[in-house]
This record gives sequence, C-alpha cells and structure tokens, in this order.
Amino acid sequence: MVLNFRKMGGSIVVYKNHEVNGDSVRCDITVLDTLGKEIISYSFGSMIETGALQISPDGKIFGARTYKKDVGECLFFLDVETGRTKVVKAVGEVKGKKWSASPSLLKDKKIHLSGGWHHIDKAQSAITSFDEIPSDISTLFGGEK
Repeated sequence: MVLNFRKMGGSIVVYKNHEVNGDSVRCDITVLDTLGKEIISYSFGSMIETGALQISPDGKIFGARTYKKDVGECLFFLDVETGRTKVVKAVGEVKGKKWSASPSLLKDKKIHLSGGWHHIDKAQSAITSFDEIPSDISTLFGGEK
C-alpha cells in the first residue's frame, strides 16, 4: 500500500492504492481543504496512476487517469461538491482507428480533453462539463474519422 498526497488549488488530495484479497485493487481518496477538514472521501476498484491526478483550480472536480482490469485505461472524475463520479474509457478503437484522451481540469466543472484520433495529423481537443461527459468520449473528437 502506498499513501500519496498532493496540494492542488485550494485542496489537498490524499489517496492510497492497495490490493484487496491479493487479486483485486482499490483506491481510497480523501479531499481535504487547506485547513485539513475533510470535504469528501471515496473508494473505487481501480488504481490511480501516480502523477496522473488533478483537482480543478476551483476545487470542484477531481480527476485521475486509472486502470481497470475489465475496461483498461480510464479517466475517473469525482464531483467534490456532490460526490457523483464518472468513469470513461481513455483509449479505444473504432473500425480499426485508434483514439485516446487526457484531461485538464478547468474551473466551473469544465474539462478540457486533448488527444483524439491517432490517424489525424492536427491536434484535437474538446471542452465539456462534468454533467456532459459521454460514456464514449471519442464522439467529442468529431466521431469516427
């Protein structure tokens, strides 16, 4: 088990990745304000990639790149105010064409996704909100090209 913490914006995130029963993994997350008061705690069945987490500048959204056995690379988002979560695939393939996405969290629950379709030469990005993230984020990059 590894305990990590980061100060981001006006919040401190404490998280630990650990094994459960030797074969499954779990991550426990606690978001604190700068005085150490707990804002929210959450546990989920995936591991956060070290160095791949963020909190939006206003402290409203926590995001991380994760890996789930049954899904693969994912983006995990936690609405710090409501406790709602979203997990979406971070990489995929449609009709033999690959795509991937990485997030940057903005204020007011906005998320900037960069990446897109691998076979397109120019950079691709999309801005969406926590409430509008589709389960298939490849559609934010103009669908299958």
